[in-house]
Amino acid sequence: MTINRIGAKLVLAVVGVLAVADAFDALTSPRPYRAAADVPEALRTLIEESGRQFDAKVVDGVMGWVRATGRQLGRPGDVTTDDVLSRGAQAVMSE
Repeated sequence: MTINRIGAKLVLAVVGVLAVADAFDALTSPRPYRAAADVPEALRTLIEESGRQFDAKVVDGVMGWVRATGRQLGRPGDVTTDDVLSRGAQAVMSE
């Protein structure tokens, strides 16, 4: 199949989703040179890079899913989804 047949918009949407998923996986996976980021930190990175490195609509979709789950992220006492989503990444990061 060619891109013309599939549709350029569909290809771009899939690439956008894969970019966010790959970045989230890379951020939350340990590497030989650094520890894995926790989930709230990874979400903050996605928010910060939304519209630049990542498609803003895809990041908004991920944040909508996170908001819908309404659960604690990471370990007890860590940042919650509400912290990340209601106060924004900058406010949470400055604490």
